Amino acid sequence: MSRTPQKLTGSRAYREAWRAVNLLIRSDGSWSGRERDVCYHNSGDGTFTDASYVTGLDSAGDGRGFVTLDLNGDGALDIVEASRTAPRVRVMENGVAAAAAVMVELRGSGRSNRDAIGATAVMETSTGRKLLRLVQAGSGYLTESSRRLHFALLAGERAQRLTIRWPGGGEETLADIPGTGTFRVVEGGGRFEPLVAGAALPRTAQKDERTPSIWLVEPVPAPAMRGVAGSPGRLTLLNFWGSWCPPCREEFKEWTSAAGSRRLAAAGLRVVIAVVDEDASQRPPASAFAVVRPSANEMTAWNLFHRHLFDRRRDIGLPTSFLLDESGRVLKVYSGMTATEQLAADAAIAPAARRSFPFAGRWLGERPKRNPVELATALAESGLPAESARYFELALRKGNASREAMNNYAGVLSESGDLARAEKLLVAALGSGEHEDDVLANLGSLRLRQGRNGEAKVAFEKVLAKSPDDAMALNGLGSVLFAGQDVAGARDRFAAAVRADPENAGYRYNWASALAAGGEFGPALHEFEAVRERQGDSAKLANNLGILYVETGATGKGEAAFRKAIELAPREVGGYMNLATLYVKMNRAGEARETLRALLRVSPGQAEAVRLLGTLGR
Repeated sequence: MSRTPQKLTGSRAYREAWRAVNLLIRSDGSWSGRERDVCYHNSGDGTFTDASYVTGLDSAGDGRGFVTLDLNGDGALDIVEASRTAPRVRVMENGVAAAAAVMVELRGSGRSNRDAIGATAVMETSTGRKLLRLVQAGSGYLTESSRRLHFALLAGERAQRLTIRWPGGGEETLADIPGTGTFRVVEGGGRFEPLVAGAALPRTAQKDERTPSIWLVEPVPAPAMRGVAGSPGRLTLLNFWGSWCPPCREEFKEWTSAAGSRRLAAAGLRVVIAVVDEDASQRPPASAFAVVRPSANEMTAWNLFHRHLFDRRRDIGLPTSFLLDESGRVLKVYSGMTATEQLAADAAIAPAARRSFPFAGRWLGERPKRNPVELATALAESGLPAESARYFELALRKGNASREAMNNYAGVLSESGDLARAEKLLVAALGSGEHEDDVLANLGSLRLRQGRNGEAKVAFEKVLAKSPDDAMALNGLGSVLFAGQDVAGARDRFAAAVRADPENAGYRYNWASALAAGGEFGPALHEFEAVRERQGDSAKLANNLGILYVETGATGKGEAAFRKAIELAPREVGGYMNLATLYVKMNRAGEARETLRALLRVSPGQAEAVRLLGTLGR
């Protein structure tokens, strides 16, 4: 099995694929997470029977491995299962006691390793059975079964002889087996040494009722939310609340009780309830607490913040509370119901004592630092550029001037129109060394927006000299050529970009535009329709489809497409003019006049509409 790459290497598509894999894992996703665990019973005749259901071992968790061992000393093997999803560990006691069993722990001496790993042992019984066991280290992912060899005997069966082949090469046979139980055999010792059996499993366990909560090693600026800014001289508790959430109502009731109110007031804690109900009429019962209703964008930002805070891609569950300091930084996170006693105690802790670790110590090696770049990038990808910029700025202030940070932040600035600062970041990122192609491709795209097509062409060609299949650079170079009227060259570059990244609707749209400009109307129409299937309708796309439908003789479809363009963008000129022009060609002057008048109602004085209407007569 090959190792997971430890560094970002390979093409952009390869790196993005690994990023998607990591996101899948951190979001509790799995390739095999929807499969139930299986257990097979050895039938004794060379075949196996599926016993998953009848044994109760068919859990739905994403199993990673299991181990067998005799936990309670009853001679029957118990199972401990490890899973990547909760519950991470399941301990299953074997309730069927063995008729009799011999447990043997081998101890190497001399030529063999101390744990006798690699040894084989064959137990011969009074019924003629031969039971083979192997001492091995590791039996699954991060799991290892007990190295004690377990020989289960049938009712009335006796163990008669044990032959051991040691990993050092020697072999010995012990015939005097003292009944059943747990024994140790030392290499060359020639005898069984009795061992004390393990203690039985407790039948009950104490449930930990404490609220899962954690102080952050380093306070983190919280996303913005109206009404939740930092309060000078006071801590703020932001609680996410829903009317349909019973624990939320129970927690709120305890907080607003006479005793709870006194404790929170004495602690000087400002409480803000963020109501997440879609029904605007729902709100907590009247209290002294402030109530806010987060917007959709604010909830998106907070959910992304929560996902990245502990590097687990989970949205905020209810109830969840965040303790904020005077400047609006998150100090502690409470998952689940939290008692006022704990809140009051936490609010009373001095700032210097607020830390994740309850003990002093020193770091061996470099101390880990929180990297806000992934959160900033996720916010940008979710259409929240202002929030994204806050965390990119935080990364730069913390000294994280990595290529990734500067490159991604430049993209946000470029989209928001701050081309000068975006250019400055990209130029600085060019000297960072690793993956300069990504930066060059983005710089080329920025040059295109600035109208500096010659410089853009140079940047894209540098990328393609190293990575001929880089889809972004191919698309960018195609755009440069298209702007320079090299339609054939642009078409070929756009086609190559689509081959490199078939799911990118933007690249396919550009290819279709170049095909249409070159008079290849049929193929262009096919590609525009493929774009619509991937990203849905837009006014611009509907207009292009309408033009191509008309060019290929499908005037009915062309009319419908132009009407769709007007529906999607009722204040834009293109759909009206295209539809009116089509009506003129079809000798439907009345409908052409009606369409032009509709345009003039939303855009009075539109010169081309006035001119065409004049030729038709009023």
